[in-house]
Amino acid sequence: GYNEVTSAGGDNRLVTNGITIKGQSVAGTLATQSIDLTAAAASQAVDLQWTAQGFAAGTDFYLLRSADGVNFSKLDELTGGADAVNGGAAFSGSTADNDVQAGNWFYRIEAQSSDGSIYFSSIAAVTLAGVSSSGQAIRGVVPTGTSVRALLHLQRAGNYQLSIRSMDGKALYQEEMNGQAGDAATDIAFGTRPHGVYVLTLIGNGAMISKEFVY
Repeated sequence: GYNEVTSAGGDNRLVTNGITIKGQSVAGTLATQSIDLTAAAASQAVDLQWTAQGFAAGTDFYLLRSADGVNFSKLDELTGGADAVNGGAAFSGSTADNDVQAGNWFYRIEAQSSDGSIYFSSIAAVTLAGVSSSGQAIRGVVPTGTSVRALLHLQRAGNYQLSIRSMDGKALYQEEMNGQAGDAATDIAFGTRPHGVYVLTLIGNGAMISKEFVY
């Protein structure tokens, strides 16, 4: 204990006695786990490519998709992962997500090991351009000081969701609005943000429309 005295030499010493560390040691170096995922907009689809390293045999990999970057659902199980990562080796693959509309989409990969541990890749964000068949649109986005004015055209009255994200997919703002059919304007208290490009997304009436703006 601190200031323990067992022999001559003063009080200001740290004396240890009878300390035992129990456990197991594993020979070798543990593999570093990593998953690289990229998403790129294509014609009416999103092309996805991934590479996983450092996962043991028996690991299951799932491709997840989200429309808001927060709530993800399983889109597909990535076949070949359990065999390809045997011994911690790398495996890679690609696929196309054809079941998407115009707007922002977010993807990540979930790795489930046989011991129950879970590992997630970073989120890959992509904006898919297109024209909404619902007739609604974002006519413009006008930054005004610490707020943003969204100029909208709504096909019909109803509940809509407005959100703002950074270009890397981070959620910065979200609100629900009850809009009337026709042109509409709404002011968003966006606060103080770094100068850069952001994405405004309008969801409702069966469609999602996004528009980039400089703040």
